[in-house]
Amino acid sequence: MALRMVVWLVLLGSLLSFSRADADAPCGKGFHDITPKQRATMTSVLESARAAVPEPPTGWVRTLHDDSVSPPTGVCLDFFPWTYSYGRNYTRVEGAEERERAVAAAGEQVRAAAAARQPQVDAYRENMAELSRQYSEAATSGDDAKFHAAHQEMEAFQAEYLRFMDEDDSARIFEAATASQYLDLEMSIHVTAQ
Repeated sequence: MALRMVVWLVLLGSLLSFSRADADAPCGKGFHDITPKQRATMTSVLESARAAVPEPPTGWVRTLHDDSVSPPTGVCLDFFPWTYSYGRNYTRVEGAEERERAVAAAGEQVRAAAAARQPQVDAYRENMAELSRQYSEAATSGDDAKFHAAHQEMEAFQAEYLRFMDEDDSARIFEAATASQYLDLEMSIHVTAQ
């Protein structure tokens, strides 16, 4: 069985390659409608590819359940040889509950960190409102020295606030805690024939 599969893959390998055609490219030479004989040949090749593509391993499922082959009905004459393909996509379902728990725990860490920072955020907002009021008064007072002092105080406050906000690394913490949870969740196998 394994030898037959290897021989089949070697034979099929001589027919396979990646398409050099850009699917969105214009078709200057026009299209060719696939004849019934060509369609039968393409269907046979795609059925062979479908038979060779493995079922999902344990812990994985097919993403799409429609496993039919569909040869093209027409091809652009700008590109030769003509290409057509069959593929299967898989999604990992094994460990889904553990992944959800890990992501939820990371989300809880981020929420807790945000809650701990919230009093300081509120204090900054209150200070900003007061400084904005003082700045506005200074701007309308006609007193250049008062306006200049208010402007410097506002700039210093904004720099301090930005430093505080830049210290918030919750997004990085969440990403680091969940990065491994999103690895190896999808895979696909595609066979392209000419």
